Amino acid sequence: MTGIRITVAVLVVATAAFADEALEQRLKAMEARMEQLATENAALRAEVDALKGKGPAAPAEAPTARPEEKKKDAEFSVGWKDGFQLKSGDGNFSAHLGGRILLQSRHFIGETRASDTFLVREARIQADGTFYKDYEYKVEGDFGRGTVQLQDGYVGWKRHPEYSLRIGQMKEPFSLETLNSSRFMSFVERSPMSLLAPGRDIGLLLHGKAWEERLEYGLGVFNGNGRNVASDANDDKDVVARLVVKPFAPSEDPWTKGIRVGGAITYGSEKQAFGSLAAPDSGTTFLTMTSGVRSRQDRRRLNVEGAWLVGPVKLQGEATWMDLELHRFASGLPDNKVEGDAEFGSYYVEGLCVLTGEDAVLDRRKPKRNLLSDGGIGQVEVALRFSQFWTDEDLFDEGFATESRSTDGYDNWTAGVNWWLNPYTRVSLNYFHNEFWDDVLINGKSEGDEDGLVTRFQIDF
Repeated sequence: MTGIRITVAVLVVATAAFADEALEQRLKAMEARMEQLATENAALRAEVDALKGKGPAAPAEAPTARPEEKKKDAEFSVGWKDGFQLKSGDGNFSAHLGGRILLQSRHFIGETRASDTFLVREARIQADGTFYKDYEYKVEGDFGRGTVQLQDGYVGWKRHPEYSLRIGQMKEPFSLETLNSSRFMSFVERSPMSLLAPGRDIGLLLHGKAWEERLEYGLGVFNGNGRNVASDANDDKDVVARLVVKPFAPSEDPWTKGIRVGGAITYGSEKQAFGSLAAPDSGTTFLTMTSGVRSRQDRRRLNVEGAWLVGPVKLQGEATWMDLELHRFASGLPDNKVEGDAEFGSYYVEGLCVLTGEDAVLDRRKPKRNLLSDGGIGQVEVALRFSQFWTDEDLFDEGFATESRSTDGYDNWTAGVNWWLNPYTRVSLNYFHNEFWDDVLINGKSEGDEDGLVTRFQIDF
């Protein structure tokens, strides 16, 4: 009996010990499984955070993306939008290849005018885009008029729309008419006021838009010598500042949304030759400078601008004033030179109306129905502009300009028709009349006015 009891006791103890050991093994297995699940859960959270941009990428050993997602990130998409477009799947890189060709003709009315001619006004190729999302670049060259010139060549940082940076060769922030591309301006040629506005130059530009695009500004430092000049002629630089206010930009009210006013200034020191001036539309030289005239020191410009776009109508106007110091060498005088100040001024007012129902815009036109492809006629516009240019008569008194071949000012009237067959093709016809305040020399004869026609055929992308 005693043996039975001992045996039962041993069995009970052995069973309990075995049960405890099995339970401990099960607990260890459960703990290991929980640790594995925790690791997988952490990897999944890291992957989600990385995709949302809220955290670091998942560890290398953890799965971070499905095979099809990795393939999408590595691929580049190819398309066409205002030119050839190439974009990476992750959005870090993009490239655009575009170009334009502007073919023009000029025909004068009257036998004593200059010769009629055809010309390639512009033939350009450009490459632009972004890298690492926040950086931009642009390179554009012009092959027209028998020469090859760099137009734009810059890199920039544009992460924040409120303040972006560019460095290189670009347009200075001055004048709405000058900043608007030649492809999209209302007329074949810019107004006489463009003779006073700076164009492209080499420097550094801070620019941006703020307050829901109610404010637009540009602040730059440039050489002041113009484009494609390898180095500056003096230590002083041109400072340029521009501010544009569009008080109702976010509004949906068609009567106020398109109102904009602004102004710009430049100040710097210029030491270079100052050449004769010619009318942009006819090419007639109306101010013939004396040989050897140079700007010698301060140059200041002031510009005011305004525009109102409402439905199919655009009204636009600007005025620019420039004064600078000139000198010319003349033997027999103190220091063998003559010094003096020169003042110039110009303004224009223009109006444009779209006849086919589209809204007037400052940039690329988008006809409601393109010619042929959509069965429409494209977009048709009519435009009218008056401009005036004047200078200081002291230019003649001091011998800086040749009075017998020049005038101290002139009036310009331009009327035009633009036909946009589609967003990339344009045909334009302009009639111009230039009324010189004094007779100028044209083809060896003194003339007081001139009339002509300018046409353009344009393709761009």
